[in-house]
Amino acid sequence: MRGSRIEGEVNLSRSELASAQTHALRAVGVNVVGMLSGTDATFIGPITLADSQFALLQFAGAKIARADGRGRALEAHNITVGMHVIVREGAELDGALWLNHANIGGNLDLSGCTIRNPGKRALSADLAKIKGDVFLRNQQEGETRIAAKLIGSVSLTSADIGGSLFVDQVIIGEEAANTYINFNRLKIAGVMRCVDATLTASTVSLANSRIGMLADDIVSWPDGRLILNGCEYGLLSGDAPTRWRDRLGWLRKQKYEHLYVHPRPQPFSQLVSVLRRMGHERDARAIAIARRRLETAAVPWYSPRRLGG
Repeated sequence: MRGSRIEGEVNLSRSELASAQTHALRAVGVNVVGMLSGTDATFIGPITLADSQFALLQFAGAKIARADGRGRALEAHNITVGMHVIVREGAELDGALWLNHANIGGNLDLSGCTIRNPGKRALSADLAKIKGDVFLRNQQEGETRIAAKLIGSVSLTSADIGGSLFVDQVIIGEEAANTYINFNRLKIAGVMRCVDATLTASTVSLANSRIGMLADDIVSWPDGRLILNGCEYGLLSGDAPTRWRDRLGWLRKQKYEHLYVHPRPQPFSQLVSVLRRMGHERDARAIAIARRRLETAAVPWYSPRRLGG
């Protein structure tokens, strides 16, 4: 299908495509005017859709049972999708979902999906542009809750989200050395919601990100693994903790060296600014005092600053 133009839709729903040695589906550089649907389909072998255009990508409930040599189950870098990319409702990928440089006109919905790629990236959407929302969360269907799990590292470095990012009731990462959840330089026009999440990577970074509003519950952020330097957010949501003790606990979840070896004052200053903007002056003052104490604690005993010089 390389370089083809398809005027209608491609419907592979509930089908089974298998390849013992190569790809179950390979469509590089194609232009599908309609939808590509693999709903509830089974693919024994990886899928490559790189450099292609679609009206909508639908893989709800799909199973992709094998990755390519680079560990990618669904390779879709540099794709253009007019509406949504949907990989939800119990979809399972044995390998990464790769969306680097993707341009998505609607939502990226991974609600209730499972992506397994231990030791490597489970989700990569670096430099992606997503005009709608991004859902990394469990899915509720009536009384049934479909768990969402991304086993491996996750990176949305320098991605641009025009809506909101939902990281709710999801397991992301793995308890292994050198795993990461990178939201570095991520831009979110709306809300970043991180509630009831289990983030188990060795590093969770929001470095130099830009977030319209932060909605969190503190406990979802892992202790001693968080990087906040350069992260800017306009407000805390109405249901996010604003008491200084709670927010100081959040700041103290940063990596040890960022607090006590080479202190980063920006995360404290950013929080002080936001709390003051929201009218929480007492809490803002308490955070400012805590910042000065931490900076003093990081100064060696022999420094002129300690000795009054």
